[in-house]
Amino acid sequence: LMILMTTPKNNSSVDNRKRLYPEYKFLILVSAALALAFICSFFFLRLSRVDGDSMSPTLSNGDWILVSPNAYKNAVPERGDIIVFKRSSLSKGHIIKRVIGLPGETVEIKSGRVFINGSAIDDEFYVFDPDSNFGPIVVDEGSCFVLGDNRNHSSDSRHWEDPQVSFREIFGKPIFYFK
Repeated sequence: LMILMTTPKNNSSVDNRKRLYPEYKFLILVSAALALAFICSFFFLRLSRVDGDSMSPTLSNGDWILVSPNAYKNAVPERGDIIVFKRSSLSKGHIIKRVIGLPGETVEIKSGRVFINGSAIDDEFYVFDPDSNFGPIVVDEGSCFVLGDNRNHSSDSRHWEDPQVSFREIFGKPIFYFK
């Protein structure tokens, strides 16, 4: 009975398995983490870097943002949303701006203030040159009008040949940023 309860101390096959198991476990964990990161980055989140100060003070040059590419799959942007979009005629990378005008709205800038359908909007970023004027322009269905938060130093809808951003051009919505 005593012989059955004791385990052999010099069983080399058991020792080899114990020595190799942590290495396999580490490889499996690293492989699983890389696969999960790839799936998340491809379907759920994308990492992007802010290039320029047009969105300052909200986002600064060099900040990193996590973008949800699915944010507008079943929804449309709302006024005040920050969007990430791509327009090859403007930039090779992503462009980040704030939605100001929505489909069917008339957008106008008079003396540095933004007006939607004739009414000034409560806009904390309206630090424009008081001589700044634009429009009026009626935003097309399926499009929006965007401005940078750093209005005096932003290339945005006011300056583009095609001032409207089509919803099809929108890549996603930033959900988190860090420096």
